[in-house]
Amino acid sequence: MTAQAETLQKLQPHLKDGSHWGFFGGAFDPPHKGHFALAKALSEAEKLDGVIIAPSFHPPHKAAPEASFADRVAMCELACSSEKGFVVCDIESHLPTPGYTVEVIGELANKFPEVSFSVLVGADNLRILASWSRIEGLLRMATMIVGSRPEEAQKGAVGVGDIIPEALAGRVRIVQSPLIDISSSTLRARLRADRKTNSETNSKTNTENIHPDVYRYIKEHRLYQ
Repeated sequence: MTAQAETLQKLQPHLKDGSHWGFFGGAFDPPHKGHFALAKALSEAEKLDGVIIAPSFHPPHKAAPEASFADRVAMCELACSSEKGFVVCDIESHLPTPGYTVEVIGELANKFPEVSFSVLVGADNLRILASWSRIEGLLRMATMIVGSRPEEAQKGAVGVGDIIPEALAGRVRIVQSPLIDISSSTLRARLRADRKTNSETNSKTNTENIHPDVYRYIKEHRLYQ
């Protein structure tokens, strides 16, 4: 059995026929509470049966992550350990790089044809939707659920109709959701500062925004130095 087949087999007990699952991909470098607050809010709003958390192996729109893929998968598993219905999946490491969402969803749809999928994203993705690989093909396989504050969603939605054919417009839905104003890049900078200065302020900020087990993993494995 190939590694890819093993990964998909691990999802089998979770993805029941007739269920509706969210797909939440990202670098997760590192994963923080904002990621999972968004995924949870969209999952609850859409009444999903669960969410697949899929760290990117080689993100197409970003520089290579600082932490290894194995470390980012491990951190996601720690962060999701107490989140009911969240399943971490390493499928992107078994697909051609760079990893495009349309290819991942295609693999999932082929393996689980009786399961419905929705791609969960933040409002910032609306602004770069034209750069997504084979966006029309993706939207035929899965809906896209966009989490945003109302004012951000209105700005981001401008021009989406020029990117997506009218027949697929209903496949993109915007859902009001709470957003934590923190980014992985900001956290990486603070983690480095925390290492260098042992700053209580940075340590407090990091522990407020990162799951305690993830924070311990970062310290123990000396990540983001």
